Amino acid sequence: MEAIKKKMQAMKLEKENAVDRAEEAEQAAREANLRAEKYISSVSLTHIGRRTVIDSSSCDPCSLQTRDKTPCVIVP
Repeated sequence: MEAIKKKMQAMKLEKENAVDRAEEAEQAAREANLRAEKYISSVSLTHIGRRTVIDSSSCDPCSLQTRDKTPCVIVP
């Protein structure tokens, strides 16, 4: 009977430790998501897309060679 009680206490302690670790991990995840949101909001959209902007005089939209190699964004 004593062995069963000790085993139950050990399992209870193990469960409590697991719950504590899970709560700490959830808090760390929330903090990381907050940092990521702040970083994303601080980065300008031009850095995210990395599209090449070409002057309309140097870009021929009908040319397959130009269209296939680089994304062509025509600036008026």
